[in-house]
Amino acid sequence: MSTVKAKTTSRRSQILNPATGHYILRDADSRQFIEIKTDGKPFSGVAVERNPYKANPSVKKSLARKVEKAIVALSKKRV
Repeated sequence: MSTVKAKTTSRRSQILNPATGHYILRDADSRQFIEIKTDGKPFSGVAVERNPYKANPSVKKSLARKVEKAIVALSKKRV
């Protein structure tokens, strides 16, 4: 029975949502979210993904905010 559990947990991973502080369980094949753990503790026996998608380090946050505001302003003008 322990081999079955090892197979199911090896096909899953978890990632920490920095905005909410909750761990999210993901399927390794489809990459879809399966479950959210709201107590702030990681799932036991499941691998933790570390920064799967890093931000572009060459773009400063202040510049990214300015560009985002400009895009929002343009989209509002078109309506």
